[in-house]
Amino acid sequence: MAVDIPGILLLARLTDWGPVMIYGVLKLTGIVKVVAADLWLKKEKWVRDLTVQN
Repeated sequence: MAVDIPGILLLARLTDWGPVMIYGVLKLTGIVKVVAADLWLKKEKWVRDLTVQN
């Protein structure tokens, strides 16, 4: 959502595309989000061992 609204505004201002084309292009950014999330999850940097004492 943080990318969608500014993206809609930018594409509407900078291009002469119709609303369907703008919507389609912005839905393709969902693929980028999924790939980024997948790479982040595979690195497992978000995993913490809660049994270890600091």
